[in-house]
Amino acid sequence: MNSIKQQDDSQIYISCIWEYVENERLYKILSFVITTNQHFYQYEINEQILSNTLRPEDMAIYYKPIDEKHNFTGIIKKYNNEIFKKNEIVHIYMIAYYDNTGKIGSCKLVLYGIFKDELNLGHLETQLINEKKYGSKCEYHKLTTKFIKNNIFNIIHLYENII
Repeated sequence: MNSIKQQDDSQIYISCIWEYVENERLYKILSFVITTNQHFYQYEINEQILSNTLRPEDMAIYYKPIDEKHNFTGIIKKYNNEIFKKNEIVHIYMIAYYDNTGKIGSCKLVLYGIFKDELNLGHLETQLINEKKYGSKCEYHKLTTKFIKNNIFNIIHLYENII
């Protein structure tokens, strides 16, 4: 008797890779995957560990630069899930900002959250400005390539299908 294995949606796995240029305010999201497939997640982690590009303490990926200025980085995250199902389209919100606190400035991206419904961007903008962590002004984008202006952070809104 054939039994069909039920899809395990108890975990959500996210992989996001982007390119940035040192000391410039430009970023480009190269790939974004959200899945309930544990094998994809384990494959991504194993590939990054083998290539010595994964920092396990925060699951951040640091790729070797393709030249003196262009760099790739990203995140691999695992979240407990009781809400989302495979093949569901979700709203992903990320924050992009320019971080000049280190020796070399660069654009950073932070996953803000995964939601079933679209957020009120006015409320989100006010909340993030009041935190004073990313900048004092905000711009909204559905684009994956953007130049960040001085003291402005971007809220990136993506619609993604959970694979």
